[in-house]
Amino acid sequence: MRKFLTGVIALTFVVGGLLLWGYSLAGPTSAQQLPTPEGSLLTPKEATQAALRHVLVESAAIPEWRGCTMSLPVEHYDLQGNASAYVFSVLKEGQDRGYIVISARRIPNVVLEFSTGEARFKKAFDATERTVLQQGFDSNDLLPLYLGPLSHFYEIKGQSPRLLIDMSSGEQFYILGSTPSNLISKSIPNLSVSRLQQSDIAPAAILPTDVHDKLLDVPDYNQYQYGGCAVGCAPTAAGNVMGYWADGEYPNLMSGGSGGDHQSTINGLHDHMHTFCSDGAGGTYVSDIGPGIVSYAGTKGYDFTVRWIEIKERTDEAFDSYVFEIDADRPLVVVMIDSTCTPDGCTETYRKHAVTGVGYQYDPNNKYFKYMTVHDNWGCSTKDVFVQYATIQGEFFLLPIWPPTVTPPPPPPPPPTTDQATFLSHITLPDGSAVSPGQALVKTWRVRNSGTSTWNGYKLRFVGGDQLGAPAETSIPTTGPQSTVDISINLTAPTQPGNYSGYFQIVNASGTEVPGGRLWVKISVQAEESRITFYFDPPSPSAANNVHVTAKAEGIGNVRAMRLLIDGQVVSELGATYVDADWDTRAYADGLHSIVAQVAFHGDDGWAYPEQRGVSYELLPGRAPANKAPHPPTLTQPGDWHVGWSIPQLCAQHNGDPDGDAVTDYYFDIFESSQNWNSGWTTNNCVTPSGLASTSYQWHVKVRDGYGAESDWSQAWHFSYLDPTPKITQFTFNPSPPPNPEEI
Repeated sequence: MRKFLTGVIALTFVVGGLLLWGYSLAGPTSAQQLPTPEGSLLTPKEATQAALRHVLVESAAIPEWRGCTMSLPVEHYDLQGNASAYVFSVLKEGQDRGYIVISARRIPNVVLEFSTGEARFKKAFDATERTVLQQGFDSNDLLPLYLGPLSHFYEIKGQSPRLLIDMSSGEQFYILGSTPSNLISKSIPNLSVSRLQQSDIAPAAILPTDVHDKLLDVPDYNQYQYGGCAVGCAPTAAGNVMGYWADGEYPNLMSGGSGGDHQSTINGLHDHMHTFCSDGAGGTYVSDIGPGIVSYAGTKGYDFTVRWIEIKERTDEAFDSYVFEIDADRPLVVVMIDSTCTPDGCTETYRKHAVTGVGYQYDPNNKYFKYMTVHDNWGCSTKDVFVQYATIQGEFFLLPIWPPTVTPPPPPPPPPTTDQATFLSHITLPDGSAVSPGQALVKTWRVRNSGTSTWNGYKLRFVGGDQLGAPAETSIPTTGPQSTVDISINLTAPTQPGNYSGYFQIVNASGTEVPGGRLWVKISVQAEESRITFYFDPPSPSAANNVHVTAKAEGIGNVRAMRLLIDGQVVSELGATYVDADWDTRAYADGLHSIVAQVAFHGDDGWAYPEQRGVSYELLPGRAPANKAPHPPTLTQPGDWHVGWSIPQLCAQHNGDPDGDAVTDYYFDIFESSQNWNSGWTTNNCVTPSGLASTSYQWHVKVRDGYGAESDWSQAWHFSYLDPTPKITQFTFNPSPPPNPEEI
């Protein structure tokens, strides 16, 4: 199966490859070329006319757009500093009724995206402004970017590396380079914009003549926190579909139907899809979405089927597959893999995001008027979003979901045998790993055979750069189509400090290069006299489940903070001359891992120029598997909004543990009330709070297993305690008493 990831934050810059960390960025690739431009840029007036025409077209399907006006356009840019889109707010009586994104480039259909929700740049502006003010910037430093469907960002201009803020999620991340000079003087316009009138529309307009549209009544859930990070876009997108079917013949999919306990369903999908947490967000391999849905539905007693359809070209047949599912009243999961194109090529990948397909609009007489209606599961957008089908760059995936009453069609015939490789991840030595002079190293890449041929007799060949002691060719294990393989080579670090890069290429049995098979290793050889010292307990190599790592900056002044990175991921940061972390090794592969300590000096708040030192730590076989946290418990008594004359007994019931571990302890917590209380960890699943005053309270519970892993909090319930003993706290007199009470 193809291993793509969705919905995880990645703060590093990745060159090439298709490891799909949601919201991550990658470098230029030649795998996809910019479509030939249809013409020059649109003027703001032309864009306004196009937006107003579209309001007229949509007024039949969107009644709230009838009689609306339009804001002035807000110009958005791409990463190269070129105008990419004009974004308009649709207004009625001064209130937002939606937004429209118009392409800045003259293409056959310039309406790229629209929705009945508030424009993202407006909805995200206040929160973004607060963020930048806290970092010493102001709103004049913000630039709006539009990088493709559902890909709306702010850039804080003038930063190197460049700092971007996702308008949908609020996440921040850095990319290499500096803000293009032609954008430095630009700023976001005043959001209190003037209104344009319908009379501004041009009289001549080519409009669709026969619009077909359909919109299914599918719930629109948003992501939330689960297990310490976002629950993930893939479980949420599939949760919308489960809620839809739960309102019909399959009620067990969601307790209480679509208006019931949707979070328990999405949590279950999260676990069955093996969604994991990285940098605060949930990541899911695309190849795990379908099996996860089938597995979850199976636990509820239903035999669902999920088909995987990969779309590489924007053909009519592919769009017809999507329409076919909507016409059959079956919502589906759509995974968008967007990229942004410039005259120099396309970048891959700006967003990997799973959404729910719930409807469509198209004109059979106009091949450019095709829209997919989706629920995007972001809190900043609770309305239907219409995305122009032809503007979705790169590959994307349709995952039709069929209930037991539907007989799946036969699979399509296999395509001709082809060679294709897809880089997935650096298992060891991520880019820039710091190593010691002369150190023996093992470099391992994880690669997918994304073609249709079996890799038999294929090799990895050194093709340029620094060879670093690597063999000229290395045999690759036999790998079937859509399977993954770890490719390892032995290296030796040079004896002289400096940065080194080596490049390798996968070739087939006849010696022909496999497309997508270019791999690389980049290391930084550090002098032994580094002023950063590491301490490991136990020392490398080891098979310990937990390694305590400490790094100290000795003899270094003006230190603002230190941080520790394991395989390129920040695991600890401290405003001191030392940093440490307890490294749970159970989720890591056997072999060498990069440990890097960085020192940031005062004035370097963004870790742009740290002093750093790195070493390798070898993990040996025999470690226990990673311990997963238990499922959140269910509250059982008293019922929600209970009212009583005595302090009630609070009870909860655990829901098991994904590893099968025993759930041993409960933690009851009364929170955000006029008086807070907690039980501490207890083996009892029922407790009675003490010392509470007569008022209302809210409470929730978490559990932990025998290994100490804690669940997320349960949902919150409420109760009111009314003390039956009357208390006289104040006398009042009418009329008021005399000045001297003795005169009464």
